[in-house]
Amino acid sequence: MKTYQIRLFPSKEQILELQELSDIRKDIWNKLIDIQTEKYNTTKTIFNNFDLNNLLPSLKEEHTYWKKLNSKSLQTIATELYGSYRSFFNLIKKDKSARPPKKIENNYFHSLTWNQSGWSI
Repeated sequence: MKTYQIRLFPSKEQILELQELSDIRKDIWNKLIDIQTEKYNTTKTIFNNFDLNNLLPSLKEEHTYWKKLNSKSLQTIATELYGSYRSFFNLIKKDKSARPPKKIENNYFHSLTWNQSGWSI
């Protein structure tokens, strides 16, 4: 499999669209962190990747603007979050000062992953 890294030179409209998609990614990440935190506080376990992916369709209906990102992009965000939590739990066994994944601030652009073809901005 080949991977390509592309440098974009977007127009002003495309910059606004990319910023909006980045904000949606931030909202998804933060919502999933809230869900994981609530689950951990009540049961001392977290949702695995499969369970997070199964939550996404109902969350997508609840937050209709998330539909701007396709399902694979949402699943990638959930997979990244689960990986972050898994890494945290492995690290905390060795270093008690480890901190769990945190919410994303508003002032940053966040990488977006599209692993399907046919996208245009």
